[in-house]
Amino acid sequence: MFQGFLTWEFILSSSVYYIKFWIKKPSLQKKSILEISNLTDF
Repeated sequence: MFQGFLTWEFILSSSVYYIKFWIKKPSLQKKSILEISNLTDF
């Protein structure tokens, strides 16, 4: 149970870090969205 709590804490902290990185890099975000749309557009 305690190990599961640590796992959830790690997931939450890493997701918060990823969201902050995502907000700080708007050009990277737009580029990745364009790449994803290019991959899905056949």
